[in-house]
Amino acid sequence: MNYSARVLNKHYKLVKDIDWDPVIDGTPSEYQRFYKPEVFQLHEAFFPGDIIGVNAVLPSKLTVKDFWQLLDVAGRYRGISPYRPEPKYGTFNVRDVRKRVRTHKKEELTME
Repeated sequence: MNYSARVLNKHYKLVKDIDWDPVIDGTPSEYQRFYKPEVFQLHEAFFPGDIIGVNAVLPSKLTVKDFWQLLDVAGRYRGISPYRPEPKYGTFNVRDVRKRVRTHKKEELTME
């Protein structure tokens, strides 16, 4: 997200205040990553075509539209993984950004 803020030339301070949920909505698959022909490590990964959900609490000054733009740049150019055996590894497309509002009266979530 820091990279996205630099590319868009805005929201430098706000991206640092995004609070990410550590639990991803999706089921990763297992795969073996080889370091040498005879040495491998078992990992979990999301594969091309998988759809996942990520929750975040945004700073009040960051709009949903701006958040979408930041995610879009992050997904196209950086992705979610530091390991890159090929140029597009780990990149993603943003399909939807939904604002969730917690109402204090009924203690329920509503989607907008």
